[in-house]
Amino acid sequence: MQLSLVEECLGRVRRALAAVAAGADRGTRREMKLHAALGASLIYTARDVPEIAASFARALELAENLDDAEYRLRSLWGLWLVNVIRGQHPAALALAEKFLTVASTYPEPSHCPIGERMIGAAEHHLGNQPGARRHLERALAHHVASDEKSHLVDFTVDHRVMSHVYLARVLWLQGFSDQAMRNAETSVEEAYTADHTLSVCYALAVAACPVALLTGNLNAMERYVRMLLAWSARSADISLKRFLAWAHSYQGALAIGQQDSVGGIRLVRAGFDEYR
Repeated sequence: MQLSLVEECLGRVRRALAAVAAGADRGTRREMKLHAALGASLIYTARDVPEIAASFARALELAENLDDAEYRLRSLWGLWLVNVIRGQHPAALALAEKFLTVASTYPEPSHCPIGERMIGAAEHHLGNQPGARRHLERALAHHVASDEKSHLVDFTVDHRVMSHVYLARVLWLQGFSDQAMRNAETSVEEAYTADHTLSVCYALAVAACPVALLTGNLNAMERYVRMLLAWSARSADISLKRFLAWAHSYQGALAIGQQDSVGGIRLVRAGFDEYR
C-alpha cells in the first residue's frame, strides 16, 4: 500500500483470506489484519461498496473481540469512508467522533489529528463549514510527523495532505479564495515531497485542479492538470485509473475556460465515460 501498488496488494490479500477460510485462523488477529487490508485495497480498486463495508465491519468486530485499539481505528476509518462514499454524512460524522474517542485513549498521539480531520470532512459535507474549518485547522496544528509512514499504510493517503485538501475546499466555500489556493498548493507540495503517488493524485484531483478552476486561475490549473496526467499514468495499477479519468475531464474544463467549448465538452464526456 505504501508503494501505491494497491491492485497487487488486493490480489495477495484475497489469496491470504482464502487460506484463512480453509484453515484454523478464523477469529484471529491474522484474519482481522487481512480484512482491514482488504477493505483498504478495495477502496481504490473496486466500486463494490457493500464488500468494502463488510470487510471493515468484520475487521472491527474482530478488533473489538480481541481488544485491539489500533485495528479498531483502522476499521472505524474504513467505515467512515464507506459512509462518505455513500453520501451518508451523519453516519460518517458519528463514526469520526467514535474514532476520535478511541484515538484519545491510544498511546500514539498522531491518531487524534486524523480523527479531527475525519470530523472536519464530515462537517464539510454536511454544510457546516465553520465547524469543518475548526476541526481541520486543529488537525493540522496537532499533526505529528514522526509516524507518517504508518499512516500511509493505515489510511492510504497522507493525513496532512488530506487535511489541506479539505481545508482548501472549505476556505473557498467561505469566500477565502487566496487561502484556499495556498492550501491546495501546500497539499500538492507535501504529497510531492513524500513521493506518494496516491497522495499526489488525490491532492491534485480533489483540491488543486478544482480550486484553481473555481478561482479562475487557468494558468495554475493547466500546470496541475499536466501534473495529474503525469502522476496518474506512472503505473498501470487500477487504483490510478480514476485519477487519469479526472485528469481528462479537467482537461475539458480547462479547454472550456479557454473558449474551446466544443473540444472541452468532448473531453469532459470522455472523462466521464472513462471513470465509469
